[in-house]
Amino acid sequence: HKTAGTILLRSAANNSTIHLLAVDQINFYCKDVILSPEERPQVASINATAAKFAIAASSFEQARSYIDAGMRLLGTNHWEEQYSLSLQLYEMSASISCINGDIGAMSSCLHQLIANVKSFEDSLTSSSLLAKLLAASSKYDEAISNCLSILSALGEEFPQDISLPIVLNELSVIQTTLANISVDQVKLLPPMTDKSKLNAMKFLSMLCSYSIQSKPILLPILSCRMVRTTIEHGFCDDSIVGLVTAGFSLFSFTDDIELGYRVGKVGESLIEESPNRHALRSRLCIELDSTLKALVEPAQS
Repeated sequence: HKTAGTILLRSAANNSTIHLLAVDQINFYCKDVILSPEERPQVASINATAAKFAIAASSFEQARSYIDAGMRLLGTNHWEEQYSLSLQLYEMSASISCINGDIGAMSSCLHQLIANVKSFEDSLTSSSLLAKLLAASSKYDEAISNCLSILSALGEEFPQDISLPIVLNELSVIQTTLANISVDQVKLLPPMTDKSKLNAMKFLSMLCSYSIQSKPILLPILSCRMVRTTIEHGFCDDSIVGLVTAGFSLFSFTDDIELGYRVGKVGESLIEESPNRHALRSRLCIELDSTLKALVEPAQS
């Protein structure tokens, strides 16, 4: 099994199918032997790569088996001696636990990650997973505070007390910005490449999701920031969240129902053209279907 796996691994390159076959063979071999100190990190690493391939194919149970195999092979002082590999495996483990709804395992992994990350950049994935864990436990206010803290560190500050006049002032500015918005206009924007801004958009998108449940008055402030960031730094999938939420905010907080509807329709068109359209449609169903679209477009018989 070891020989077969090794030969397959050499010819795998970036072929996920061959890589997974190779790792399966090597893992089968590992059941009956004690690996040397040199072999353990090598096998742990190829399992981490196998887990990435399995996650990309949405084979989450398969990914879990590779993650667990990799984690079992980490050394006693792995956070010091195998930091990058440990970070990969624990982040994937927490993500899979989140997908599977295993709150206990997710919490345990996050505890390890938060205690051992060496930089702010390395903490971002665990911070986003922590926010998801808090939201899954209906602790929306804590999830919101967590995201706002991360955004502050990313240079995105928000007023502590958000009043209706502040919201209406933000929306009046965005009304002018989006007055003539079209799908073609948005498509002319370059892709967003600034990593800091991409991370900020990710946390802003998460905040919108939690705010609609717990603190709706935040939505106009968040969505206006997302729209401005998109205009200034380029387009990403989270830009769609910002646009749709801006349309929803115009619809909910102003009397400009027509513009709110039009912005929502632009967002809806962009969703349909996105490779992640199913996730985006699910993510934005409240904003698009339950309120904005349902109220402006009467149900057809």
